[in-house]
Amino acid sequence: MSTTTQSSQKRMIGEADAENRFRAHVQSLLELMADEHRGLWLAQELRVPTVARVIWDEDLIHAHYLRLKPIVGEILGGDADEETARLSSFSILGQCVFYLRSHALVARFYPERHLNPETIDRVARHITQFSFGALKEMKR
Repeated sequence: MSTTTQSSQKRMIGEADAENRFRAHVQSLLELMADEHRGLWLAQELRVPTVARVIWDEDLIHAHYLRLKPIVGEILGGDADEETARLSSFSILGQCVFYLRSHALVARFYPERHLNPETIDRVARHITQFSFGALKEMKR
């Protein structure tokens, strides 16, 4: 695990503020998915799925979903129903997955974008700001 990923995970656990925990969580997921070796393996799995893909989805995506959903519920507030928290969490995970699994597609429309730590940080900030704003609006 990279030092950056470890740092994001520490922030995710240590921060008391829901918005900061939310951002750290998104950052951590993007960093894990952007790992070069995982990226090459994932590209192969998308072309020819194997049992390993099912295990990866279960281990990584499900684990992040289980950690993300309570944070989303907290941002939505105590009146939020289970389905809203679930759908919102899946939407956030979907944004992360899109940016990284669709890198080739995104690069066609945005060729100057390179998958590096700065890009991952910018995407994490965007997903966090965009989604946090939407969640706060849904709370009303």
